[in-house]
Amino acid sequence: MRGSAACAVSPAENRTGRSGCLHSGQYATMTAMNPDKDIIIEILKNLTLFSELNYPAVKELTYLFSERVFHGGETIFEENDTGNSLLVILSGEVRITQRANVSGEETLTVLKKGDFFGEMALLEDLPRSATAIAHSDTFMLE
Repeated sequence: MRGSAACAVSPAENRTGRSGCLHSGQYATMTAMNPDKDIIIEILKNLTLFSELNYPAVKELTYLFSERVFHGGETIFEENDTGNSLLVILSGEVRITQRANVSGEETLTVLKKGDFFGEMALLEDLPRSATAIAHSDTFMLE
């Protein structure tokens, strides 16, 4: 090929929806953000929500989740949105905020790997009580 470098397309391309080549650093980031199934099962098993389930049940549960990637600063959902899902952080951080009268926005907490959120809207059939924003590049299950 004259004037162009060969490019191997990584499996990350399918997850990100991006076309073209990924540089080795980008592929390493996506690989680090996409843990294998055993790690996902271990994270889910350690959540109080699923701790009573046996290994086969937790493994089956992984097939009900979709993988989601959010970049730092990207809004995951907004306060008062309709919610019908639970999210589990596999890597990265998520900032949970609420609207405040004086300051406009108040950070309630920053969640990390192994934390879950969104369950209140799912279990109580109520709108989202807060806004979730990716604090860093974040890989999660929904």
